[in-house]
Amino acid sequence: VQYYWRVDEVLANGSQVKGDVWTFTLGKQWAWWTFDGHARDRSPQAFHGTPHGNPQWVPGVRGQALALDMEEDYIVIPPMNLNTDTMTITLWVKTKEVIDNPGLVFTRDSSTSAGLWFNASNNLRYNWNDDRETWLWDSGLFAPNQTWTFVALVVEPDQATIYMHDGTAMKSATHQHRHGAAAFDGVTNIGHDPRWGTVTGAIDDVHVYTYALGKAALAAFSARPDERQSSPQIMAPGHLQRVLEW
Repeated sequence: VQYYWRVDEVLANGSQVKGDVWTFTLGKQWAWWTFDGHARDRSPQAFHGTPHGNPQWVPGVRGQALALDMEEDYIVIPPMNLNTDTMTITLWVKTKEVIDNPGLVFTRDSSTSAGLWFNASNNLRYNWNDDRETWLWDSGLFAPNQTWTFVALVVEPDQATIYMHDGTAMKSATHQHRHGAAAFDGVTNIGHDPRWGTVTGAIDDVHVYTYALGKAALAAFSARPDERQSSPQIMAPGHLQRVLEW
């Protein structure tokens, strides 16, 4: 599916300055957990999650979010059987306190160890097929505490990129490395790594794609609801209005 959008500026005198047309392509959406009071997968694959411990539901970026307060609170996802060297994981996270080495979306089951996780001080990291080089790579990106932050991991055959948007700007770091196919043939945990621990805070709107999303798509994903205006705002004369055409 190919998407197009354009941002135009409407001046106070009514004239319109047309912006560039942006485009991005989406592959198959493999899973989508909104966490709007449940852990059901809204994709056709129906990888419905099972709450472990006593996770709660709190206000999130869009609707409700998953709240994890104890070590045993997380969501267990059944085997997704991706068997791929190309995928994208996106989510929103708001940590309540810094916990070293918890998993964000991580599998450590059957033949696969892979996913997105925090190192010390909310340092964003990834692992792919238990490859030491991916464990050791440092993105240099740190998610701020007590702040809703958009995070994405994009894995491709010859590189992996972690993106982060904390409300100020999109930042990214790329690791040039070969990645083989990861099976994801065991359970995947959201908010937890069975070996290292659980996120303390909240997670919202988790997506998995069997496709490498690009910067334009991720910029759209990272827009907060109040930034997704589909009609002009009424503003005082002399100010600019932004018109979004989808």
